[in-house]
Amino acid sequence: MVTDNITPEIQRIKSELLKLSNIRITVGIQGDEDSELLKIAKVHEYGAEIKMTDKMRRFMGAKGFFDDYRDSGTESSYVPPAGKVKGINTELRSVVIPERSFIRASYAQGRSQIIEAYKSAVVHIIKDKWTAEQAANNIGAQALQMVHDYFNTKLKPPKSDITKKFSAQEQPLYDTGRLYNSITFKIEGL
Repeated sequence: MVTDNITPEIQRIKSELLKLSNIRITVGIQGDEDSELLKIAKVHEYGAEIKMTDKMRRFMGAKGFFDDYRDSGTESSYVPPAGKVKGINTELRSVVIPERSFIRASYAQGRSQIIEAYKSAVVHIIKDKWTAEQAANNIGAQALQMVHDYFNTKLKPPKSDITKKFSAQEQPLYDTGRLYNSITFKIEGL
């Protein structure tokens, strides 16, 4: 009697590859549209101009952002004279946060790594009997590592002089590690 071991294995491979083709892997800051961290990430990913209010200027004065520029006094309602604060426009009407893309830029730079991770996952499904879920987790983990590696490089532009004054880290976007540690991957369609 001849036993057919090939047909079931071909069916398994086809089934897992079909499942993998229907999976979506998302790498980035996961959360609801109105989450605070997602808003912060978007500001850094795309850049933003923040319009200043009197309350914001008073807060910044109270936190010492303008200490080097004070003419006199130490009251918490201090607002510096126009034209005296580097990195903030001369009328102190807005603060420009430059674009420091870490998701889009890491993908643009590492796209070939993702393609190789996908190819490798297909080989593992065929040779090592991986499931589509195992393959997707491996691809997601490699994509996450790619974003983390990019994030750990010296992102441009560097921090402004005012930001450096209040930061323990030289690297842009990294002070507490909260943003970095919030970058994850999510698998949908299993």
